[in-house]
Amino acid sequence: MNENSSSGLGEIIFGVAFSSVGMFMILYSRTFPKARSAGVMTGPSFFPTIIGIMMLMLGIYKVIFNFRFSRRVSEKMQRDMVSFYKSSKFHNFLIFILSIALYPTIINYLGFLIGSFLFCLVLMRRLRVKWIASIVSSIVIVFISWVIFEKIAFIGLPTGIIFTE
Repeated sequence: MNENSSSGLGEIIFGVAFSSVGMFMILYSRTFPKARSAGVMTGPSFFPTIIGIMMLMLGIYKVIFNFRFSRRVSEKMQRDMVSFYKSSKFHNFLIFILSIALYPTIINYLGFLIGSFLFCLVLMRRLRVKWIASIVSSIVIVFISWVIFEKIAFIGLPTGIIFTE
């Protein structure tokens, strides 16, 4: 069975999971403190809510698109289920979800800079990006994120438990 035969099923499962994570982000961000400035909602819940809405919409689009353009989806799902769970796409997906779940704990202990660098590096290496490209990209992503949050938005990022006095 080739990789393309399971791609429809993988895309549908990815869409459902992506939508679920988006919905979780929206609901969880509602527990964050609210702040209003000139009638506009700001504060810690704003960014996760926007990301969650985008993830929810993109996940729904992915599911609808793949259901609409695939034939006999239920037959295809039954036939491809075993091969999909053995595929590298599914393993990458599991590692991505596990990494997202562990990320808040990691940055609480190691801090935003080191934790985010490791997070990016591990995911890029899992996707078989070369070492030098993984390291450089991780540094650039962390630096840009730090500038946006710390210097532009004045949002304090975790320094980590092991590095605080």
